[in-house]
Amino acid sequence: MAFSMNISAQDLSFNMEVTTPKSQTPMVMKVSTSASKIAMEPTQMGDKGNMKFIIDNASNKKFMLMENNGQKMAMSVDPFIADKAAEKIAEPKVVITQEYRTIDGYKCNKVIAQTEETTAELWLTQEAGLSYNDLYKIFNSTKGTPGARSALPQVKDMKGFPIEIISKEKSKDGNVVVKIKNISRAKVDPKVFSMDGYKQVDMTKKASQ
Repeated sequence: MAFSMNISAQDLSFNMEVTTPKSQTPMVMKVSTSASKIAMEPTQMGDKGNMKFIIDNASNKKFMLMENNGQKMAMSVDPFIADKAAEKIAEPKVVITQEYRTIDGYKCNKVIAQTEETTAELWLTQEAGLSYNDLYKIFNSTKGTPGARSALPQVKDMKGFPIEIISKEKSKDGNVVVKIKNISRAKVDPKVFSMDGYKQVDMTKKASQ
């Protein structure tokens, strides 16, 4: 199954804040999309270090950008990892409640998604002009996002866009909390997707050796 990142072609940006039981501070990622490209870069990484991901859907490539001691490297990594892993996860039971609340100006409906291992409380809005699948593909595009697949379950035909998610794995203490903030459709600066000055290294070939 090919990994596809066909989300809205319009320019879009938002902040994705992820808090896990193990993290002392939230990880905050700035997510930007334009045409076929997606950039995920830290504004606050907590204890996870510094990195940036650029996904080029047109060429079906994903790069992890890192800078260390003045040296810049853009490592091409396997774009199929998250999608293959997701295929093994059973789709959860979904309960749409009649509970509503307003979050960051968006009217949200509470939805419960439950598997044998995980229960996720999702607050979905119909007012953002985005789909659940948009965020699922972005959020699971890299193994570097802590608690990704447990916090944002794979659900077919989920209506609405999650502004807040509270996820609990039965085998672990504490919750993974995801918050989406500062959604904007302003034009994204093309420099956000630039890899100028970075040495490109193909890690997919090394991984297969």
